[in-house]
Amino acid sequence: MKLTREQIKKWNAGCKNGFTLDIQHALIWSEKELVCTVNIDDHTLVTITLRYDAEYDPECKYRQTGRQIPVAVVQKWNTDPESKFMQSTSGYYKENAGEPQNKKLFSVLQKLTGTIDRARLVDLVMNGARTFDGVFC
Repeated sequence: MKLTREQIKKWNAGCKNGFTLDIQHALIWSEKELVCTVNIDDHTLVTITLRYDAEYDPECKYRQTGRQIPVAVVQKWNTDPESKFMQSTSGYYKENAGEPQNKKLFSVLQKLTGTIDRARLVDLVMNGARTFDGVFC
């Protein structure tokens, strides 16, 4: 995927609540995702990613329906106080953020940035909420 500064500025202008295009993901995977980073303290940060995941048949968890669901993925990252690199993720939460779509429409993700409750998602992951494929564990 080839990106220009003008495209990135245009796409980011359509986002709200601090979300921006994840440029690295777009260049590597040729998929557009939106990301928002919230610094909690010097050694903890939370990332919220809006992306599409495949919808699965409720009767057979391994069969895809061909539709895509916008999801919000929240991760809590911790650093080693002696290092400036992110060391580990200690929290992971994923929830559906919208209705299933027949296509991955970036405009839908942009609209969802205005409806995402960042504070609620950060609070969930900071207080230990974890999911695995939408099921609390």
